[in-house]
Amino acid sequence: SASYFQDEIPSSSALNSNLYPNWWLSAIGAEDLAFDGTGVRVAVIDTGIYEHPDLNLTANRNFVTGESLSDYEDLVGHGTHVAGIIGGNGSGSGGLYKGVAPGISLINAKAGDNSGLEEGDIISAIEWSVNTANADIISMSFGDNYPIASDLMTLALASVTENGVITVSSAGNSGPEYFSGGSPASGIDVISVGATDSNNNLASFSSWGPSLSYLSYVDVVAPGVNIIAPEAPESSISDRIRFLGGNFDFSGDADYIPLSGTSMS
Repeated sequence: SASYFQDEIPSSSALNSNLYPNWWLSAIGAEDLAFDGTGVRVAVIDTGIYEHPDLNLTANRNFVTGESLSDYEDLVGHGTHVAGIIGGNGSGSGGLYKGVAPGISLINAKAGDNSGLEEGDIISAIEWSVNTANADIISMSFGDNYPIASDLMTLALASVTENGVITVSSAGNSGPEYFSGGSPASGIDVISVGATDSNNNLASFSSWGPSLSYLSYVDVVAPGVNIIAPEAPESSISDRIRFLGGNFDFSGDADYIPLSGTSMS
């Protein structure tokens, strides 16, 4: 089966101060919205999610083939960071590093690890997220290098979209060349998201369209450079960032790290 990979880039330019501004929230007007996502259920299909104090986890399951269903810890650190950007409440940082929709409920659908995600596991996670965990939105911050999704992935995403579920995927970090996107973001039913920097320019790494079938790609862009969000302790990304000295530690278990990538958008 096809393999998908989650890409992120450690950020070094965010390491100057513990008060690095959370510019990405004001850049999209997140704090001006009257709605904080309360009542919305977002499934994060990723590498698992750490039980960080910022995160309102309401359902958890592991879909990695050969692993226990209840082994949904995040050993990579990618899923935790993504979940915090989407819906962290910022409680561990005094509100400084909250997510864009802090009122949502998060669904942890672990479908991968350091070796990536397998298509069959992703599809199982999609189906469970909708049919059992009642997700309204599915976040997929991973991709492959094939601009046309497989029939199985296309069918799975079309099925949930027809039932009113919104599917969102990172565009990929293979830019700035044209035709540099991949599946599932290139799917016709999926909202593909590219990355911008603090100057509101497209990030140099952000993948471009169109897809090989000449569908529009990317659909939207959002901040994806030096984004500070919850850390999964002792994960592979955490170990790398701490080696660089880039972590932001608060009291208790609330620690944060900066990453860049369309996954962060």
